[in-house]
Amino acid sequence: MIVSHSRVETFESCPYRYDLKYNQGIKTIPPDNADNALFLGTALHTGLEKDIQTAIHEYFMEYPVINDAHVNEAMKLEVMISKAAAMIPPGKHEVKIEDDDFIGFIDLLAPAKTEQKLGGEHQVIPNVYDLYDFKYSNNVSKYKDSPQLHLYKYFFEKNGTTASSTAATNRRRIVFLFFALILFPPRSQNQSLSVHFLQNSPVRSQQQR
Repeated sequence: MIVSHSRVETFESCPYRYDLKYNQGIKTIPPDNADNALFLGTALHTGLEKDIQTAIHEYFMEYPVINDAHVNEAMKLEVMISKAAAMIPPGKHEVKIEDDDFIGFIDLLAPAKTEQKLGGEHQVIPNVYDLYDFKYSNNVSKYKDSPQLHLYKYFFEKNGTTASSTAATNRRRIVFLFFALILFPPRSQNQSLSVHFLQNSPVRSQQQR
């Protein structure tokens, strides 16, 4: 059986829910509130991969009726996507990792220029990448303890998956990019309006847990 991080997380949190969802195939009706984190998170992914208008259209299409609350969330999306797009490096979106045991999708796989000194000269190390995962959540501490990016790193390096080939690969950093659930007015010129960017591999290692 091929597993994913979401499957494992669901089973660990509630085996009964896992059975209903994955074994019996029972689906639930998602909440239709305007600030639905699933709908907004999906739209954010679309906006970063494609463009803002496509993201907002995708978000609106999740609802049978659009009111002022939805328009307000769409305005937030426009701001957040623009700010985040200016922060992230170029790369390949939705990179699939799959083998006989595991399946997952890297939100952004960005080539990283890494050098080392060999024979007195600095040489660029090929096939080195940064792994990014986008989260629409205020619960930063939960994801810092999450094994998700560690799993992606392991199977990414194990399977040699790159954006265009199966050459040997390595990762430099694993990074969560967080989007706040609520827009707060900035307190200073240097404060981000809605995006929290955690750099230098903020995810805790297994030894720190």
